[in-house]
Amino acid sequence: MSLLEHLDAFKADFEGGKLACKPSPQVLDIMHRATAELIASGQSLHAKKAEDKAPEFTLKDSDGQDVSLAELLAKGPVVAISPQTAPNSRRSQRDNSLTFPILSDEKSRVAAAFGLRFSLTDYLVELDKGLKNDLPAFNDDPAWVLPMPARYMIGFDSVIAYAEVNPDYTQRPDRSELLPVLDKLRATSAA
Repeated sequence: MSLLEHLDAFKADFEGGKLACKPSPQVLDIMHRATAELIASGQSLHAKKAEDKAPEFTLKDSDGQDVSLAELLAKGPVVAISPQTAPNSRRSQRDNSLTFPILSDEKSRVAAAFGLRFSLTDYLVELDKGLKNDLPAFNDDPAWVLPMPARYMIGFDSVIAYAEVNPDYTQRPDRSELLPVLDKLRATSAA
C-alpha cells in the first residue's frame, strides 16, 4: 500500500469516526474550511521551488546540538524539520523508528524562509483549544502558526532539486516520485 493510500485510509477512518478520536461533523467542517481557505489563499505558490537556492540555516537536533544545512549537505540529502520542541522530536524519532535527525525549527523561522509558515485562523485556534491541542506548548512558540507540509530535496550546491508543497495536510507525494531525484543527486555527488 502506498503512502497516499495509507493516508487516504487514515483520513476515511478519522472522518468516519472509526478511531479513538471521533470528530463531530462541526469539527470536520471547520477543519475542511481551514484547509480550503489555505489552498485558496495561494500561499503555497510563493514557497521555495525547485531550482531556487535553499535558505541557509542552523537548527538544533533532538539532542540539542546545532546542525547547519551545510553540514547536512556534506553528509547527504536527508533531513526533517519540524516546529516541535526537541523532546517532541525525540519522541517522533523513537515512535517512528527514524534513522535521521528531526531538527527543531524554533518559532518556525526556517519555515518562514521557505515560504511555508502560516497563521491559524481564529476559528481554528478556538477549535484546537477546545480539543486540548496546545500548539504553543507543543512547539514552545506563543504564536499559533504551522508550516504547510512540504518536502524538499536539496543538492550539495544548496539548490533545491525537488519541491513539493501542499496546503492540504492530508496529501503527500508517493516516495516513488522522489527516487529519481535522489538518484540524480547521488550521481551528481559521485561525479
